[in-house]
Amino acid sequence: MLETVRAYAAERLAARPDAEIVGERHCEHFLAVAERHGAERALWGPDGLAHAAALDAESDNLGAALAWAVERRDPERALRLMAALGPYWRSRNRFAEVVEWVDRVLALPGVEAHPVLRAHVMGHKARALWPLGRTAEQSALVEEAVAAARHAGDPLVLSQVLTMSSDRAWTMGQLDVAQARADEALEYATQAGDDWWIAMACYGSAMAAPTIADLRARTDRAAGLLATAGNVHHLTDLLGAAAYGALCMGSDEDAKVFVERARTASNRFGRYYGWMMLEGNLGLVALFAGDTGAARDAFREELRLSRELVVRPFAHEGLMGLAAVATTDAEDDRAARLRGASEGLRDEPIDAVQERLATQFFAPARERHGADAWDAA
Repeated sequence: MLETVRAYAAERLAARPDAEIVGERHCEHFLAVAERHGAERALWGPDGLAHAAALDAESDNLGAALAWAVERRDPERALRLMAALGPYWRSRNRFAEVVEWVDRVLALPGVEAHPVLRAHVMGHKARALWPLGRTAEQSALVEEAVAAARHAGDPLVLSQVLTMSSDRAWTMGQLDVAQARADEALEYATQAGDDWWIAMACYGSAMAAPTIADLRARTDRAAGLLATAGNVHHLTDLLGAAAYGALCMGSDEDAKVFVERARTASNRFGRYYGWMMLEGNLGLVALFAGDTGAARDAFREELRLSRELVVRPFAHEGLMGLAAVATTDAEDDRAARLRGASEGLRDEPIDAVQERLATQFFAPARERHGADAWDAA
């Protein structure tokens, strides 16, 4: 619809005596649409793309319904809409919108009266902060969401936010914390009798595996549970993350197996975000195997996707990978500049994969190029 026509129609509607009733009915209708198609089981299941397309078709109406609820200071409707739209917007890489709208919704008076919905919505914001490169804010918000969920006392929401907390701890290299949170998440999911979140808790446990044998066994268990629950999206994520975990442990052959399994699963699902993560893992597997041509292609594709989807952490990895490739071609000045660019985007502690890259590729190139020249570049 042309914006001028939309503005004219809005003015005419506002002048009607029943404008408030029409607005409320509109909000109720699209709240039902959001809750039907935006549920995680719908979006992340085998028919996820169809559900996302249904929401795409009503994107403007969904946004208008949320705006109406916020403007009317209706905390319950606003929280329900945000809880439903959060996974959808994240699936469409609209991370900044998630953060902006969550802040507006949580600022409404009366949201504290809905602790379960509030914990859900805080979780959506926490998950949206990482792709935006706002890692420093994420940890505190995750813990705030956990506290809100504990206050609510609902076992299902507790399982959900504890799974998110486990994932965050793993990303920060805190395996003991990640395992403890995953175990607690599994306990609550089992208490709730929810197969979806039982599988997700087992996913968290796999990421906290201390050895490669544990990683293999836990990943296979979680993969089976995710498949049974119909969670095809997180099945791809699990296998991709397991590949990275194997690289951290120095088991490149296991990483290769995991990443090939992830590619097969992703081919059946077709989300660009998942492909971006897999391209990075493919690049790392190829790089450590000595196939620099394949590594270069994969990192370039990861970087292209991270630019298109605006996901800072994967841009860091793509630039770092291309820097390592440049060292193998003795393009040391270029390698140093790419390395510096990647460090400018790093928001998390250096992990075992980055330490391997530094030892195997960057330290020899720095010595070869000269420390002063490398650092200046």
